[in-house]
Amino acid sequence: MKKIIEWIRLSNKVIENEYYLNNGKLIFIYSTGNYYRFNEHTQSFDYSKLENVFKGGYYFEKEKLIKATLSDKKQEDTKEQDAATFLTSSKHYLKLLNAHHKRKRQQS
Repeated sequence: MKKIIEWIRLSNKVIENEYYLNNGKLIFIYSTGNYYRFNEHTQSFDYSKLENVFKGGYYFEKEKLIKATLSDKKQEDTKEQDAATFLTSSKHYLKLLNAHHKRKRQQS
């Protein structure tokens, strides 16, 4: 079992995706979306606080989404597209991880 954490920080939000892979295949994603509040008075984001606006679990079997538990209705509309993106990303991250391990073995 491997776990890969993807952490994306943008000016207005932080997205974290935890990829769980078994035998090189994606089996689960835990995804959260946290947003910084915009302060109308100062016309800037308040970077001292994050507000959770989304939590989701995506379950995969044989590279197909079999179940999604999502806290946000908007995510329901895009869950198939999101699942395809997660699958593509997981393959990319696994290639990077395997290349890293191969380099380390060659250096030993």
